[in-house]
Amino acid sequence: MTSSSSNADQTPGLLRILAEPAAAAVLAEHLGTTAALIRLRCLSKYAASVLGPANDPVWDALLDLVFPCNARRLGRWIDSVLPVLLDSEQTQSLVQSPSALFRHLHALFRLASKSTTPDNNIVCAAAASSASEDATGAALTSALGRLDLGDLAQIPEVPPVVHDQAKQAFAFMATFEKNGDVDELHRAIVLGLQAVAQYPFHPGLYYVLAFAASVLGLYHQALSIVKFGLDVDPTFEDMNELKERLLTVIKDQPAHHPLLSTLHPPTLLPAIAQALRAVFTQHDRDRDGAWTHRELRDFIGAMNGARPDIAFCQQFARMFGADARGFLVEEGFLEFFAQQSANEPDETLRDLEKMGILL
Repeated sequence: MTSSSSNADQTPGLLRILAEPAAAAVLAEHLGTTAALIRLRCLSKYAASVLGPANDPVWDALLDLVFPCNARRLGRWIDSVLPVLLDSEQTQSLVQSPSALFRHLHALFRLASKSTTPDNNIVCAAAASSASEDATGAALTSALGRLDLGDLAQIPEVPPVVHDQAKQAFAFMATFEKNGDVDELHRAIVLGLQAVAQYPFHPGLYYVLAFAASVLGLYHQALSIVKFGLDVDPTFEDMNELKERLLTVIKDQPAHHPLLSTLHPPTLLPAIAQALRAVFTQHDRDRDGAWTHRELRDFIGAMNGARPDIAFCQQFARMFGADARGFLVEEGFLEFFAQQSANEPDETLRDLEKMGILL
């Protein structure tokens, strides 16, 4: 990233470091949680507004280190995925169906809630390669090594609009608890999503979403959201209590599941996975290992009696697993049924029956 010297002189040292590609690999070493990554991304966006356009290739490499699977597609949800979800026409059908909405929501949080520590050898090699490019890069890398990473924990002030949305979401949740009106729960969900897309540092928003998921019996999704919220604020007492309740419920669930070999993460029984692979191959008309949006649309239409629009098929593929063209791959097909089986086994059993798969 390039910038004028006058701009750089007026920019805090931390932002200059964030905007320098040579420092990215070293910084990855310090990203132990998803919350740190999100804070860094927001700070980098601010740095870009001061110094120039964002260096997306650097971010792609950084995200690949932190989220080793589907990083670019789902790891950057705060920049693109959630706003697209909230603004698209297909949102209407999701808002009308709490179960469908939370399957959709969990797909967004599923990878984001899994943070990994990058392999130190990889990081060091990347840093050495980057730092050797020029003396400036080496100097910035050295400065980053001495940087007090507490700076990354400086969370910006809650915007007034997000504060208002959070208050409204809590009010809708409280009303639902009093009268059981699911419309109030839907309103809390949508407001929570809108607010967290704008400002991902409000732990109360994650509490609203996790609470709603738990009410719907989607305990694993709720736990994923809780863990993500605790990355933002590990001292949030209500969130910790909800986590303990969820762990108790999950522990008390029957050890034997009719469709899954493991519940967390949900993994289909081998026989069911094999049968679904055969179904996928059967409907892969061009035999290229992926379903086009039209192939997916035709399959859903045959199963449910109504064919979704192409936009829904595109989003479905992105959520559960797509190739470079954006088409649904076999593993994504299995992932959908694994997630559905964990929360709605009866629905999966009905789907299997429609496909002619007998258990």
